[in-house]
Amino acid sequence: MTSAQQFAPIALFVYNRPDHTAQTLSALRNNSQAADTDLFVFSDGPRSETDRAAVMAVRGMFEEQSGFRSLNLIESKQNKGLATSIISGVTDIVNEFGRVVVIEDDLVSSPSMLAYFNAALDHFETFPSVFSISAYNHPSAVCKVPDDYDFDVYAIPRMQCWGWATWRDKWQNADFSVPDFHQFLNSPSAVASYERVIGRDSLNTLKACMRGEKDVWACRWVYTHFKHNAVCICPTKSLIENIGLDGSGMNCGVSDDFAQNVLNNNVESWRFLKNIFVDERLFNNFMGVFGNAPNRVPNEPLTNHDLAMTESNLHSPTVLQRLAYWLVRPRQLVGRLRELKVEKNSEDKEVIDNKPKRRTITVQTPQRPLIRLGTGYGGWHVPAEGIGPDDVVVSAGAGEDISFDIELVAEFGSRIIIVDPTPRASAHFNMVKNLTQEGRKAAINHSESEFYSPSENAFDRISFKPVGLWHQNETLSFFAPANPKHVSHSIGNLHNSEEAFEAECISLSELMDRESVAQIDILKLDIEGAEFQVLEQMLCTNIRPSYILVEFHPGKDELEKTQRIRTNALLSKYQDAGYAVVQNSGWDYVLEQQT
Repeated sequence: MTSAQQFAPIALFVYNRPDHTAQTLSALRNNSQAADTDLFVFSDGPRSETDRAAVMAVRGMFEEQSGFRSLNLIESKQNKGLATSIISGVTDIVNEFGRVVVIEDDLVSSPSMLAYFNAALDHFETFPSVFSISAYNHPSAVCKVPDDYDFDVYAIPRMQCWGWATWRDKWQNADFSVPDFHQFLNSPSAVASYERVIGRDSLNTLKACMRGEKDVWACRWVYTHFKHNAVCICPTKSLIENIGLDGSGMNCGVSDDFAQNVLNNNVESWRFLKNIFVDERLFNNFMGVFGNAPNRVPNEPLTNHDLAMTESNLHSPTVLQRLAYWLVRPRQLVGRLRELKVEKNSEDKEVIDNKPKRRTITVQTPQRPLIRLGTGYGGWHVPAEGIGPDDVVVSAGAGEDISFDIELVAEFGSRIIIVDPTPRASAHFNMVKNLTQEGRKAAINHSESEFYSPSENAFDRISFKPVGLWHQNETLSFFAPANPKHVSHSIGNLHNSEEAFEAECISLSELMDRESVAQIDILKLDIEGAEFQVLEQMLCTNIRPSYILVEFHPGKDELEKTQRIRTNALLSKYQDAGYAVVQNSGWDYVLEQQT
């Protein structure tokens, strides 16, 4: 048996459901190996004042330390959201301990769940194709296990997230930015394979996640399994019951099709697989649960039964289902109504002339003095010292003025990667490069009086990539500006133009991979509205340039033009991430990473 020192720690993720959390915690304490297990509780910060009281009530439940070898409460001041909370929390624990058991606040466990996890983690650790262990299985009414099946667990390509475990080396295969997603979608064979072995409903969830429409994480971990031809190990008899399918959660709706009582399910030993294989009968039954029956005709509409069982349907509780949930919880309902009144009063104080209150961003003194490089049109402020030939600058948005990039090389000798999908920008760069190599003058932005002054061999340090910078990899349309003399095109069609061209767009992570860049020191973004998506996505990665130079574009939003609500909200997020605004002129901002 595994020694106490080797028991996998539990990462428990909680938010604002004290009733559910109490049942989850009680069941965990009743596990046979709980006293020898370290429990790490991750409590996300409240989304609003409405949730604050419930969040604090949940946190108060963990003042009692008994029942586990140790109990550690990690409280977030800010609301990270479910996906970020789980990804970061699991990463922290698995990196420290090498393995982890992951439980959410609506999962009631069998008394033998931890023993099962620890035994399975030991047994399957050296199996390269096993990426995760699940303690959940669907009720036999919806997913029957054949009577002659010889084992107590089975392997399935689609990972199940209702109580699961993994190891550090398997978790490290996941890239939650999914940089190859566009490439995957462009492969009909890969998509067809995904629909066959994972499920069409899961693919739709993944697409919604990558579009930023769902705050979910498991679909990306499922994608990692698919990408590496990996499997998840599940028990034939569930050791987990999900009590959150009652309309109380953010990403699950209402259903009683998965109800089962596992509290009396106390198994002492398991017949584990000696060789990994996917039983065809179990696979077919499992896929049928989510409307992915293998004999389904591709693109055939789902039946009413299939729709009732799909994951997407579980995400949409009706008003009546929500009402039914609260009617049996009158005390909690009264509390919520009081909190809503408090929040409404708070919101009223922040509304002036029916407009949201403007958030103020102050300019701070930079830690290093700044100098301006480039023309009055295309120039930017950068630190006057501390930059050298080993530093990398990504300059997104060039147009027909690359004076900033050329002067950076002349001043510091840094490596410059210019990114711009516009054909005129590419033509301008090649013209300047060719004229410079011929020893001739090259005009800046068609000027008759301003010319570039590149240093010797400047273009050995500058490269041009004719792609767009975006939050993911995909081909998009770039719409022309209102004035045909202008060069800057926009993804968001800022000027209601019908003229456009299509170009490849890639994420910052993908650009760094292609260019073999480990660290970006200066990131310049002048990308006609796409800066919001790029900067939001960068917060979800570990990419942290020392300086960010960004021009924001309010587009057609009159409220944004006058109050900069979206711009200031994003700048506030970067302040929370350790940046300070150290220079501002109009819509141009310079952010410095504080040390």
